[in-house]
Amino acid sequence: THNNNTKHAIMSVYTQAEVTASIEGFNTMMGLPEGTRLPMIVGIANNSPVTQQAMTHLWGTHLKSKLLPAEERELVQLATSYLNNCLWCVKVHELLGSTMKIDKADLRETAQGGLPSVNKRHRAIVSAVRKIYLKKGDLNADDKALLEKDGLTHPYLQEILGNMMVMMTANFSNHLNGVAEDPKAINEAVTILTTALKISDSLKDEAVWAFLKGGK
Repeated sequence: THNNNTKHAIMSVYTQAEVTASIEGFNTMMGLPEGTRLPMIVGIANNSPVTQQAMTHLWGTHLKSKLLPAEERELVQLATSYLNNCLWCVKVHELLGSTMKIDKADLRETAQGGLPSVNKRHRAIVSAVRKIYLKKGDLNADDKALLEKDGLTHPYLQEILGNMMVMMTANFSNHLNGVAEDPKAINEAVTILTTALKISDSLKDEAVWAFLKGGK
């Protein structure tokens, strides 16, 4: 039996060693210290370390992208998390995005379900996410032509979709495991990431920070 720091106690055929190995694989991929325990990752691994390993592999592979830089992948993940109503991932990826070359207004607009208004390229990236998501990938010629005008040719759309798939696993797992809207789990994740990755308290003056600290 494993306890995943969510609402559920899990009976599993997997050993604790297999669970731990899948968590540490994620930590290594993300550059987190050994022993880091993010609620989302623990929740997935305790239920199915093979699912966790598959997500880590897909996520890690996309870190090697020659098309989408880190800030564009972050916007894809943030926009996807909003569409899937995963508050945990929205807040975590807004925090991570605040350390990258993303305009603060664009970051906040994406986190609130809008389109970036400052950076045209970032607006196109988020627009592509929304079109792919809402149309389940079935973009017509006009959709593709508009996106191509902004430099998003078919290879870019394919990698955007790949990053969306990573987040869909994360988002849906958070809902399944009861951490998607849990303020305690969100705050725990933010505390872990700000410490482990040496992220400054860049959102401390934002309204969202009050929520992360347990307010409304």
